Amino acid sequence: MFAIDRMPVNSTDLIREFLFEYAGVLSRDKPRMWFEGIERFQNTPSLLTTYPIADWPSGYKEWKGDSSFRTMASKNFDLAVKRYVDGYSVDAARVFTCPMTQQYWAGVPNQLATSEEVHRLHCVVDMLENATSTIGWDGVPFFSTQHPAGFITGDGPKWSNYQPVPTPANSIANINKERTLMSTLPDMGGGFREINPDLVLLHPHQYYKVEALLAQNYISPPVDPNNPGGGGGTQSQFISGMRVVKCTGLTNPDRWYLVDSSICRTLPPWITNKWQAPSNLSIQWYDEASELFRDTLHYAVRCNIWYAFGLAFPHGIRAIEGA
Repeated sequence: MFAIDRMPVNSTDLIREFLFEYAGVLSRDKPRMWFEGIERFQNTPSLLTTYPIADWPSGYKEWKGDSSFRTMASKNFDLAVKRYVDGYSVDAARVFTCPMTQQYWAGVPNQLATSEEVHRLHCVVDMLENATSTIGWDGVPFFSTQHPAGFITGDGPKWSNYQPVPTPANSIANINKERTLMSTLPDMGGGFREINPDLVLLHPHQYYKVEALLAQNYISPPVDPNNPGGGGGTQSQFISGMRVVKCTGLTNPDRWYLVDSSICRTLPPWITNKWQAPSNLSIQWYDEASELFRDTLHYAVRCNIWYAFGLAFPHGIRAIEGA
């Protein structure tokens, strides 16, 4: 923030330069996290935490009543608010006189922004990895073998977005099998909606093995004992359109996920809201008037950030327990 030959001279100078740098950090493009494009992320002017199903695409609305008088069946799902707090302090005497202390303080805005992204990552991972026991708004766990086609009324055939039988990801046959199981979704009219999974989400320990597997242009056929040297390779039709994703932060090294990113654009598996809080709540300063300064002779800054997270639609994601 400050050049070494132009150190801050008072707390007003310190705060002004800090806010300028922090605003710059927030406005810069950040590296994309692996779940962006899967979730629905929104900056909101309020902490909206309840979503009515009726707000979503008409193909997933249900009606009740006879043909003359029908009303829209309604259900909601809720988001859990998680406040993130982080702060730093600095010795008042040293920040005005020591270049090294000023260099430390100059890095605080970037550290705050990075810590916020880590908080968001941990919240998403925690929500996803506990989704086998989190009851969704259709009355069954988010990852379940018993989702009703009539997800509001509970009627119709059942469908699954969960494979509880240990199925390792480092096998073309296993991925193809799970992809096929995910490929059709029954509806109330007796038809099916086509699902086309195009992402394989993997723990970093599994990522490189599966990436190498899918990068092969040919898959060798089973060995024929009568012709051990013949046969050649078979072109893999599976590779086309599939992408493996290294999911930093996942704690379960075996479980993996299939995702249809196109479905997730309209029916996201989860929603993340960030409240655009007023500046007097989002940034708190502790200057000469604060009790902290009087007790410690330290300036300090604290960031308060409110996020709300909630599982939403299970249609475009499938969890598979690995081995």
